[in-house]
Amino acid sequence: MRHRVTTILEVSDLACQRGTRRLFEGVSFALGRGEALVITGPNGTGKSSLLRILAGLLEEEDGEISHDDEMLYLGHLDALKPQMSVMENLRFWVSLFGGTGDLDAALERFGLGHIRDLTAGVLSAGQRRRLTLARFCCFLGGDSARPIWLMDEPDSALDDAGRALLDDLLKEHLSLGGVVLAATHRGLGIEAGELKLGEVGMGA
Repeated sequence: MRHRVTTILEVSDLACQRGTRRLFEGVSFALGRGEALVITGPNGTGKSSLLRILAGLLEEEDGEISHDDEMLYLGHLDALKPQMSVMENLRFWVSLFGGTGDLDAALERFGLGHIRDLTAGVLSAGQRRRLTLARFCCFLGGDSARPIWLMDEPDSALDDAGRALLDDLLKEHLSLGGVVLAATHRGLGIEAGELKLGEVGMGA
């Protein structure tokens, strides 16, 4: 059953400046429970910067941001500790942000249960991305839920099977009243609005 839409993330006239270049300005949108927005546009137009501003990792030049719930941020890099095992990486990250989901189930969901004891340093790029996404399984619903997901190229390095697993995860999150804001070149297999940033040459 679809949740009644209640705005939990609103952005008004946001602008981003990097050095002497203004990447974007006048960016405005609002997302309610169960809604998704994909950010598209050429490289260097500020897709990653927009997500980092919303996550509190960059300072905006202008505009206002308001949100009524907790966020989870997925950057372009996987941020795994190569000397730690698959399970140790998952446990560390989930504990850091207070997740309470089933770690074994999260690894199984993304096809990593059989390599839980391998060190992250030997994983392929696709396996590393799957492990990064498995973290989000532990924040679906319940007291540890973080309803606002900010995701930078979440399908990077994934094969078709991995992208299907990602789409299923996002659909479940949306069905629970969560919000997804994702930068992507290829789009995602979910119903979503689109925010297209800039033109070629606006800066990096």
